[in-house]
Amino acid sequence: MRQETGTSASIYDFPAANPSKAPDWLPLPPPPSSRWPETQFDPAYQDFLDAHVAYWGSEECVVLPKFAGNALRTVANWRRGCRAVDVIMPMGTPVASFMDRRGRPSDRWDGGEGLGITGNHTTHSGVLAGYLLDAYGSVIGLKLWEIYPGAGRVRRRIYPVDDSRFGTANARAYHAIFDVDQAPLGGPDNPYYRRWLANRQPRPGRPDWATHSPTATGQYTAPMRPVRPSLEGGKA
Repeated sequence: MRQETGTSASIYDFPAANPSKAPDWLPLPPPPSSRWPETQFDPAYQDFLDAHVAYWGSEECVVLPKFAGNALRTVANWRRGCRAVDVIMPMGTPVASFMDRRGRPSDRWDGGEGLGITGNHTTHSGVLAGYLLDAYGSVIGLKLWEIYPGAGRVRRRIYPVDDSRFGTANARAYHAIFDVDQAPLGGPDNPYYRRWLANRQPRPGRPDWATHSPTATGQYTAPMRPVRPSLEGGKA
């Protein structure tokens, strides 16, 4: 869990999920937003990211998810979680693209090959700032905080849901970052962790209901009625 005091240390020596070596003046992330889903960039959260970037002195894109999840461990441990445009997640959730160097989906960062190739448009990461919604409330874009060599500070960018765009230019490329234990990166320090944990727990009063249904126990064997496909196209 995050702490508020400590002494300085190199980013490469920073222990996983243990900020005790960080200086006490480095800010903690602000409290979660009351808006759901979040649709605006929070300046307080950007100040938190900017302060850590300035202290640790790194402009690689992967540092922002590490700060947000309080897990400064190797990206070789990163695993693909749920797609960010399919599941509404809170502001501050670490996200990244997960594909190999040819643009094919992968469950590991850079397809498990390394740290990524600059300009290949297959590896990028950042921190979820919120969602861009259309008039009907459908997600049409992701708002991310990101950084890259030469940026100088944390930048804000909106990635549209656009399948005509290759790789990291398409919002569909971004997923929640999980760890090797298949839990959100950083555990309880990850803003998405509690929601993810709640969705994994069975509903009270209905344990194993699916395994005891009439169909599962063989008490009902009539064929299911066919479902007529909808003529309405799906929304982005």
